[in-house]
Amino acid sequence: MVPGTQGPLGEAQRDSLEPVKNKAIASAKVKTDKIDSITLANLLRGGWAAECYVPSKMTMEFRELVRFRVNPVRQRTRMKEGYTPTCS
Repeated sequence: MVPGTQGPLGEAQRDSLEPVKNKAIASAKVKTDKIDSITLANLLRGGWAAECYVPSKMTMEFRELVRFRVNPVRQRTRMKEGYTPTCS
């Protein structure tokens, strides 16, 4: 990621390593913390480490607000439509 890149809400984006895409560690026959850390260091040094997006705190708070709003909106819609869920 390019330093200073802006996210959808204007915040700076941060990167983290994507464990699924870094197969050099997952496919190793011998797995120890020391070997894994050396492999990660080599991947980072060579620019081969797969990165993933980590949302900022502001983005996470915005998503939480949206999640909390979804249920009341769905309930209101059900009430307007006269929908009653059936339990079995």
